[in-house]
Order: sequence, then C-alpha cells, then structure tokens
Amino acid sequence: MTEFTFTIPVVETERLILRGHTAEDAGHSFALWSHPTTARFIGPIAASPGDAWLRMLRYPGLWAVLGFGYWAVFEKSSGDFVGECGFADFHRDISPSLRGIPELGYALMPDFHGKGFASEMVRGAQGWIDQARNRPRCAAIIDPANTASIRVAESAGYKRWQDTEFSGKPVRLYERV
Repeated sequence: MTEFTFTIPVVETERLILRGHTAEDAGHSFALWSHPTTARFIGPIAASPGDAWLRMLRYPGLWAVLGFGYWAVFEKSSGDFVGECGFADFHRDISPSLRGIPELGYALMPDFHGKGFASEMVRGAQGWIDQARNRPRCAAIIDPANTASIRVAESAGYKRWQDTEFSGKPVRLYERV
C-alpha cells in the first residue's frame, strides 16, 4: 500500500496568504465557483455546495500526487477570502496536450477585482513553483475575451502560445518557458 505524506506550503506576499484548503473553506469555495462573474469566463463549476466540496477535495490530491496544487487565498489585513490560485495537471482533452505541464489557474471573488490581487497571488504561486521545481514550463488556458485574466498571465511572464478549443469553446493557451 502506498502512503502519501505531503505538506502544502504557505506562501505569503505583501497583502496575501496562500495556504492549503480546510473544511471551513467550503463555503468560500462555493461562493467563488458559483458566482456568475466567475462562471462568465470559466463556466459554472459549482452548481451546488456539494459540487464545490468535491472540487475542494481534489486539491489535496494534487499536492499529494503531483507535488503542486491549489491554494485558498486570503487577505492578510482583513482575513477575507480573496480566491483560489495554483497549478494542476487535469489531463484535459485538449490539443495540444498539457499533460505533464503545470497548468496555472486562478479565480477571485468579485469584490477583489481590479485591485491587483490576481497579479499578486499569481506572482506568489509562480514564485513558489519556480523555486520548488527549478522554473518549469507552465501553461494557462484563458478565454480570449477575458482581457483582465490575459493581463494577469502576461504580467507573470506568460506568452500567447496557441489558439484552440476546449469543451467546444475557443480558448487561448499561454505558456511560460
């Protein structure tokens, strides 16, 4: 029997704390992934609190199996939930394949949009994986109409790689080499 032992690192930036999810974060995760603003570009990820709970339960599995994953992100000064950010390898059915490439993902609660929090949490996450994995090639999938997300990725060093489709919708792939 294989036994997994892992620690989810805590990353601190000037205004944020990125930490592993706990059971108490389920409500935050549901609020984020069911919000119409989040769903506008990503799709309705959590139709119910149970969907959000199952999504959140995947995060420790990423850390245990891959050595990277998603963090819950909180504002230091207020303790407010800001969003989620991290890396995954979801083995998506997409061409070109992203298998084996850490895929950056991030989403913010709408109250935190337009204040630099997305760029800050992505820089924190990217800094961690660069140090932990000796600056690996990373990718991101972004809706071409999501100009704010494109700016965040580009500010972290991601470059447009290729336009393609995922789940029947046009998407743009970005990479950081």
